[in-house]
Amino acid sequence: MIPSQNCQHKGSILVIHDEPASLKLLFTILTEDGYAVHERQLDLESHLRFVKDTLPDLVLVDVRKPSIDGYRVCASLKNDPTTRAIPVIFISSIDRSINQAKALLSGAVDYVTDPFDAEEVLWRIETHISLRRLRENLTSSACNRGAQPVPPNEHLERAFQEIRVLTQVTGRKHAEEKARQAARELERREAKIRRLVEANVVGIVMWTVEGAIIGANEAFLGMVQYSREDLASGRVRWKDLTPAEWRDRDALAIADLKATGIFQPFEKEYFRKDGSRVPVLLGGALFEGNEGVAFVLDLSEQKRAEEALRAAMSERTRLSAVRAEVATALASKDDLRGILNKCADAVVRHLDAAFARIWTLKHGGGELELQASSGIYTRLNGRYSRIPIGQMKIGLIAKERQAHLTNDVQNDASISDHAWAKTENIRSFAGYPLVLEDRVVGVIGIFSRHALTENTIEILAFIADGIAQGIERKRAEDALRFSEQNLRLTLDTIDGLVTTVSPSGELEFANRRFLEYTGNTIEELKTNLGILHVDDRERVMGLWTHALRTGEALYSEARIRRHDGVFRWFVMTARPLNDQDNHILRWYNLITDIHDR
Repeated sequence: MIPSQNCQHKGSILVIHDEPASLKLLFTILTEDGYAVHERQLDLESHLRFVKDTLPDLVLVDVRKPSIDGYRVCASLKNDPTTRAIPVIFISSIDRSINQAKALLSGAVDYVTDPFDAEEVLWRIETHISLRRLRENLTSSACNRGAQPVPPNEHLERAFQEIRVLTQVTGRKHAEEKARQAARELERREAKIRRLVEANVVGIVMWTVEGAIIGANEAFLGMVQYSREDLASGRVRWKDLTPAEWRDRDALAIADLKATGIFQPFEKEYFRKDGSRVPVLLGGALFEGNEGVAFVLDLSEQKRAEEALRAAMSERTRLSAVRAEVATALASKDDLRGILNKCADAVVRHLDAAFARIWTLKHGGGELELQASSGIYTRLNGRYSRIPIGQMKIGLIAKERQAHLTNDVQNDASISDHAWAKTENIRSFAGYPLVLEDRVVGVIGIFSRHALTENTIEILAFIADGIAQGIERKRAEDALRFSEQNLRLTLDTIDGLVTTVSPSGELEFANRRFLEYTGNTIEELKTNLGILHVDDRERVMGLWTHALRTGEALYSEARIRRHDGVFRWFVMTARPLNDQDNHILRWYNLITDIHDR
């Protein structure tokens, strides 16, 4: 707090003070009135050395704190000829009388009280700085009249003493009026505090540092379930109310109290009389001696609301995660069993299921085959590996095409092994038919040690629909792949050259005979127009362009180069394969050797 030295000030003031809040206010009052303020929290020798180095116009010393011996600081300044003329004003509290005899003996000229009255503080400081400057001006004028300094004048000293006494008397009267005003204000505040205590809006406790509770309102007693009689008997002690794990935090609060007089609000727990715990928010302040007051707010409702919110957020996060992971699994390139295992793993992990299983309907429709099992059971063989439609709970779900949900597995008549459920502490079951367009393609079932929530049931139904579609899509892909493999095998056995071309004209497939004839790979053929004779190339490409644009069949004769460089004549016949909307799916091109005709 050292202001710039480049601007003009009314005077410089050193403040020796260690109370941050009061110091900040004092600094504001003085700097706004044009004073340069220096603030120091040093040892005695450092204080004296700083005063001698800077020679401020006035020194303010706090005499309330044991860490600063203000009387000794003042006496040391007055005993040093260099600093003797600097006026010293003590800082005290309005509720604590200053030792006036000790202050006068140490050499202090005045004192001000905290909380500060800006007008009074500025008046006292300006008065004593003006007196000092008047003394210095008179002494300087006297010195200028002759070669030697004039010895002290008894009448002049008496005049200055009378001015100081008059200043102090005037100040005392002003201070007494302030004290009366403060007393009236204190009475008003005490009345407000009493109304707050009696209103029982929050718990209010009077306590000692040693651990006793010497007073409390009904709000606090109800919070911890103790009676007024318990309080009067001394059985209610805040240290006994505090669980062991919170005592270190209490120790930090006590340390703050001793250092600053307050402790900031913090959360902790108290034991109730019945041994249960109540979460609270606690803040307080220290009075004179070892007594203090604390305000206690019951956080039970807030904690319940926070826990409910955390649970809802956690469940929402888990449900979003399982949906995303199942969707990723269904889009993967794995085989059907691998996809369904990933789905079952996701359900177990994110929905906290004991285990999850997925069955698919075998070809023929009479039996379910276990394809995936995750959790405490992972085997795919055994009693439940194949389940006839209509038998056991899983078979009935497939037959009836109805989900089965229960949060009471151990007493559910449709669950056959209640002893197993009790041993494994299984509480809930959810089974869903995997239905696609009124056709059952499988069943998913999960067992859990927790109750199924409405959100979980909803997400399981969504997952079941997705898995059903995934199973059907995977089976369609497998069927298409098998069909294409058979087609390619057939095309490879044809005594001729065969290619397939996309609707855009890109070469997709060439049979083995074509590759052997040209000596090229399929990738090379896509960009190699050199297999067509140069005299036929433009004509054939024009015919292909027309066919692709119009969808009309193509017929042409052309020479195609053999792997040894020899060109032979072929006839090309290309026809499109259309879907039900007459869109071209691909072109099939049969190339027949006519060179020897």
